[in-house]
Amino acid sequence: MTNQLSALLPSYYLWMVVLLPYAGALIAPLLAKAPKARNLLAVLFSFVAALYALLLLIPILQGQSVSVYDSVIPSSLPWIPEIGVNVGLLHDPYTVILANVVAWVSFLIMFYSLEYMKGEEGLTRYWFFMNFFLGSMQLIVLSDNFLSLFVGWELVGPWVRSKPTHHPMLE
Repeated sequence: MTNQLSALLPSYYLWMVVLLPYAGALIAPLLAKAPKARNLLAVLFSFVAALYALLLLIPILQGQSVSVYDSVIPSSLPWIPEIGVNVGLLHDPYTVILANVVAWVSFLIMFYSLEYMKGEEGLTRYWFFMNFFLGSMQLIVLSDNFLSLFVGWELVGPWVRSKPTHHPMLE
């Protein structure tokens, strides 16, 4: 007789992986006058999101099937109820593993950026867009339907406004 273990995880773990980077993006401009706190909090939000992703990964590495429970915060919420579209997060082993890859690589990049970007202009903008990018990537990875995946994809898009460079073909 085999005893199949099942890890029951609160669904807010999934939402935190996606929403914490967005929260970090929103806090970065508010702390523009306190650069040290801004920099550390930007990295801290990505670290905590990575920890939540790791909490989702532990049962999978132990060979348990993963199910999400929560009576307060479900893993899927109505988005456009008139046509039956929900926004939700998928929690199968593949998405959890990929969410961990995104979360931990992003955290390492942001941690490295603490020293590498020290003294640069526009750090508030940098931390805003790094966290925003991380949240959007997590939305792409964890989305349970194509519409929310498309929203995440569009949010990842190019945000840099630059002047056109000189190009000989334009003359």
